[in-house]
Order: sequence, then C-alpha cells, then structure tokens
Amino acid sequence: MESQFSPPLYCRNPQNRRLLIRWTLVNFSDSGIFLQTLLMLVGAAPGSTGGGMKNNHDDCFLILTSVAIFRNNSRTEAFGRTVPEEAIRNATTIAFMYVCLCVLSGMFISLLRKHPLLTTNF
Repeated sequence: MESQFSPPLYCRNPQNRRLLIRWTLVNFSDSGIFLQTLLMLVGAAPGSTGGGMKNNHDDCFLILTSVAIFRNNSRTEAFGRTVPEEAIRNATTIAFMYVCLCVLSGMFISLLRKHPLLTTNF
C-alpha cells in the first residue's frame, strides 16, 4: 500500500516544525480530476500569468444571470443596478466558446493518442 504514494516532501513552517506533505495528482479519483479541470478552466485573475478564462466580469455575469433565472426575474441585477443584456450575451458567448474549444480539442487529442478524455483534458 505504501508504494502507491510518492516519497514524502518535508517543509518548514514559521514555527520551525517539519510538516509532511503527501499530495500527488496520480491518486486523484475521477471526480477530483474533473474538479481540478474545472478550476483550471476558470483560471486566474486578470493581469496574472495564470491560464484560464480570467475571472473578470464574465463569471459574475453568468452567476448573476443564473440566479435571476432561478428567481424568475427577467432582468439581471447586481447592487441595485441592472446588468445590460449585451454584457450578458458577451459573457455567455465567451464562456460557451471557451468550453467548446477545450472539450473539442481534448476529444481530438484523445482520439489521436487513444487516451481517456478525462485524462487528456487534465
């Protein structure tokens, strides 16, 4: 059982105690890999060097629109102001195109390399 894990890594914290770190991506379940893939798709903040869709207004608009639809509101509102329909349309289009590009490219690589789709996208 011990052979499944990578060798332990040790680091020092401010109290000068040794901490054991044992976390490998190889041992993730399928749901863990899927969650990591979603987090990588979302990406980092604007202006950073991280990849992904960049968390600007698009994510907020999509969440606010989902909440408005769930509450059966015809308008998307945030902090007492209405979000313009054009901004919602742009956010939806960007998110849809980004997810389609990632899934289709993952499928293409999966077919070429004969690997499972989940592993290929990760």
